[in-house]
Amino acid sequence: MAAAALESRLGYRFRRPELFQQALTHRSFAADNNERLEFIGDGLLGCAIAEELFQRFPQLAEGRLTRFRSELVRRERLAAIAESLELRPELRLGSGVHVTPAILANAVEALFGAIFIDGGYEAARAAVATAYGELLAALDPRAELKDHKSRLQELMQAQGRKPPQYRVIGKQGPDNDLRFEVSCLIAE
Repeated sequence: MAAAALESRLGYRFRRPELFQQALTHRSFAADNNERLEFIGDGLLGCAIAEELFQRFPQLAEGRLTRFRSELVRRERLAAIAESLELRPELRLGSGVHVTPAILANAVEALFGAIFIDGGYEAARAAVATAYGELLAALDPRAELKDHKSRLQELMQAQGRKPPQYRVIGKQGPDNDLRFEVSCLIAE
């Protein structure tokens, strides 16, 4: 029953249910897990989002399209997509493994990969468009999407200065969800 509801939210019904199950299976649960599907889903997602952006915003230059795509496929965004699809209760995890944003993001990519293998590019592209529908509709091509690092880099370049140097000064969290503290050195 839950599988049918998730398929409905994705707008796709699997012909091969084993691919659906594999996409939701973390490596801690079974050897036949979602990592390979995640690999192909990652590539498929980038392509499908690029195509959507290309069609929706014919006036935008490549750099702006790239920044939009990067924003839409980052881990936090994928984890939010997973939550909107109500994916969390469907995940198959080994005992003691807790759901992290990385696990959610990987499962979404694996689902898109499984749809691609099961039904081809058009089916997968349509599922991506369905999952991202509200986000894509809300995109404002005038919005400033540059991350802080890129903005600083461009500011330094515009002033004819050397680019900043970055150094990792700390990290915390488990390997699959690390957070870094970085210092930024700017030459006088």
